[in-house]
Amino acid sequence: MSDPITTQLPESYCTNCGHMVDAATSHDGNETPTSGCTGVCINCAHVMVYGDDMILREPTDQEYKEIAGNPNLIKVVTAVAVLIRMRETEGKG
Repeated sequence: MSDPITTQLPESYCTNCGHMVDAATSHDGNETPTSGCTGVCINCAHVMVYGDDMILREPTDQEYKEIAGNPNLIKVVTAVAVLIRMRETEGKG
């Protein structure tokens, strides 16, 4: 497994929770995001797509069809959801 690669990006906001996003981390070590790549909010696990300006946006209907069931994306969303649950649990202790 390769080391994670973090790329600084223009500031944008999650379209679901409003969390500010200004970086993306690739855990496969191979990809820095480009227009059309998916991104997952670290605060709520919402799936979005990077636009031509590298600002996160909602996927189009066609993009939803293309990314639905993507096993790599499911792994990322699951991992983020686990991190969110851990943060919530730690905050209650």
